[in-house]
Amino acid sequence: MVAQDVIEATARVLDGAPPALADLAVAHLGEAAPGLLREDPWALLAVPGIRPEQADAFARAQLGPAARPGDPRRGRGLVAWLLERAALDGHTVVPARKVRAALAGCGVPDPAAAVATALEDGRVLEFTLPEAALPEQVGDAPGDAAGAEQADERLLALDRYAMAEDTVAESVARLLATAEPWPGGLPGRIGSGAPARLTDAMAGHGVVLARYAGRYGELVRAVGALAQAAAVPAALITPTAAQEPLDGLSDACVPWSLRRWFAERAGGLRDAASEPRVIVLVEAHALDVATAGALLESTPDGCRVVLAGDPDQLPACGPGRAFGDLVESGACPVVDLDGPGDGCATPLARLAAGVRAGELPRVEDPQRRLVVVPARHAGEAVHRVVQLVTDSIPRALGIPSDQVQVLTPRHRGLAGTRGLNAALRDALRSGDPAGPAPGPSVGDRVVVTRTLPGAGLVAGETGVVTLRDEAGLVVQFADGSVEVRGALVRQALRPGWAISVPRATGSCWPAAVAVLPGEAAGSLSRALVLTAFTRGVRHLSVVHAAGRALAHAVAREEGRRRLTRLRHLLRAEYGL
Repeated sequence: MVAQDVIEATARVLDGAPPALADLAVAHLGEAAPGLLREDPWALLAVPGIRPEQADAFARAQLGPAARPGDPRRGRGLVAWLLERAALDGHTVVPARKVRAALAGCGVPDPAAAVATALEDGRVLEFTLPEAALPEQVGDAPGDAAGAEQADERLLALDRYAMAEDTVAESVARLLATAEPWPGGLPGRIGSGAPARLTDAMAGHGVVLARYAGRYGELVRAVGALAQAAAVPAALITPTAAQEPLDGLSDACVPWSLRRWFAERAGGLRDAASEPRVIVLVEAHALDVATAGALLESTPDGCRVVLAGDPDQLPACGPGRAFGDLVESGACPVVDLDGPGDGCATPLARLAAGVRAGELPRVEDPQRRLVVVPARHAGEAVHRVVQLVTDSIPRALGIPSDQVQVLTPRHRGLAGTRGLNAALRDALRSGDPAGPAPGPSVGDRVVVTRTLPGAGLVAGETGVVTLRDEAGLVVQFADGSVEVRGALVRQALRPGWAISVPRATGSCWPAAVAVLPGEAAGSLSRALVLTAFTRGVRHLSVVHAAGRALAHAVAREEGRRRLTRLRHLLRAEYGL
């Protein structure tokens, strides 16, 4: 834990800034933050939420007339800041010419020199993809259709995202090379159809990719039967503990959340004899590249790994598209699983199938597992949401409020996460003060915004604060409690009664309320709507105030694509 005197020294350097900024600066710059900020004021750009004009103002306060637009330190900081901005949209690499153009827009007189300085510093790396790979990938970068005409494209990446993609590629190559025979000999085919195709693929490969539409019950049953037949321990991992029941899992296959998986490996107390020989991760599309790298790196040699995901849903909330890149690389066999075991028999399944096909079907459900609640404007939408969570769903369906998750496309606006969290907290914590200081209080629901394996935190996990003291919080998740201390409270936790749809990727709850306000019409896409409509296992309420924009978004194919390097790395450097 960082000493308080370091935070206080940083606060003195940042004279006049909000007190919380010192905590964040130390969290991102380390214990050397006070000296670093004196030496390089533009290092402040590494702190989330800081804009170039704010860093420039801080530099003028520190350096006076010596704070010039062409200062190499400014150019270096802006390059990293631009790459961080691109990472918020999911990109792990950015064309160098786009970075130079953006630097010129920020008043940097020599953008090429600024890029060179950033490369010398080592935090930014440069890559060149094979020429044949450029038209599709670079041309798909948002707002850059002309990129396909570039014949010699250089790409820039922050070192940590480049290393994460390297880790995924190296781990896949290692697992493919070290797959061991089954201890008791190769088991026979398990079932028929998709289960049989899955076990056939696992027989000869250390890593197998499985695509599914809807639920993954058939996959769970197939892997459980395989582990039992092969007499090997297996682990079935979900990105978060907020998941549907894993029915049909045999005794040979143990369910894990990703948080618990990381926590136990960090403890170093695992029994080698009980280590799983088969590892299956469902909702693999929900993993950003850094989390995927951490998971695969923690997997012992000789394991067979199945990564199963739904390519039609939103990709990870963080940068990268590890599952999609692996599928497209051809490095591993891909098995297309059948849909849910009951086909489209349930109203929720019929709704999801229609959205996948680009349509909004009219679904009648007398049992009220699916309810559409119209709203004329955002204010009415908020009122309906509070009514559903606090009264209608608990009373009509017997699902308590703490098992109902509210989802919305955006953070801003009356019906964004901020407005909805304020309204839901007032309704659910009536008469309970917010606490002696800003931030979560005991009883508050929170969501994790950053995956930090060493701290036992996985993005998207929701929990309840059970203890608050001067050092931080204790948060109770579905599968255990975690201490969240110091700056991590502000870095990694947000109110969790309402969360963004991208943040919900990979999690399910007994009931979900999907809010579609009119202000979010421009944020809607088929993948976002499908993700929102598949988060409730037993019930879904749709509070609909988006008008015709919803049908238009579902009918339209998603045109944006993340720019990454992983699939080309797998093909070119590892011969996969």
